[in-house]
Amino acid sequence: MEEILIKIQLKYMHKNLSILQKAILVAIALFCILAVFDFLNKIALQVIDLNSKGFDLIQIAKEVFLTIAATNFLTMIVALIALYFTLANYLRKDGNQVDATLGIEKDEKVIILVNKKDKPLIFNSINLLVYKDKYLVLSVKDKFKSFSDYEVVSPYSTLTFKLENSPLLDDLLLYQNELSIQIVLTTDEGLVVCNKLEALPIQVRSLRNPKNFKILDPNAKLDFE
Repeated sequence: MEEILIKIQLKYMHKNLSILQKAILVAIALFCILAVFDFLNKIALQVIDLNSKGFDLIQIAKEVFLTIAATNFLTMIVALIALYFTLANYLRKDGNQVDATLGIEKDEKVIILVNKKDKPLIFNSINLLVYKDKYLVLSVKDKFKSFSDYEVVSPYSTLTFKLENSPLLDDLLLYQNELSIQIVLTTDEGLVVCNKLEALPIQVRSLRNPKNFKILDPNAKLDFE
């Protein structure tokens, strides 16, 4: 229990850090917008002043160019663009984002994990969180036989696991639409709560939304009329 509490605390600390990073990114964006508007305002005032003094268009353009060169505005823009892409690349690898779904395929209970980050996902157990305070550690066939047994999902990849049968899991699957159930992974960075993966077959989508999904008969001939 103590280990689980420590991992939950690490999860919340990581979540707070991600929020702080996003706040810093927003602050940088606001600063850039204000800096651009301030610079454009100075240029506009300079053009008005030069025009009032009788400068022609070529002279005004020359003075404006000298002002831009003196303030290193273009250098600042390039630096800010580079900073943006650096932060974007960092956020692609920061934290964990996993989509998951639990269901039955060919009479076997399976769980599908999709790693949405540009870094490996390392974990050693799959759990169901029921009503935010009850955990069920899932028994995976031929996997996680000890605490040192880890699995790795490559960046932007998927893994499917077959689960062992249990009466409680049967009940949870039967009533999963009525219960608050989330899939939680025990990773090297703490507990990771997975997002819901919409992995409905096209046949199911067709039944739910027949106006937008039509299933063609593979034995039928194509009719252009």
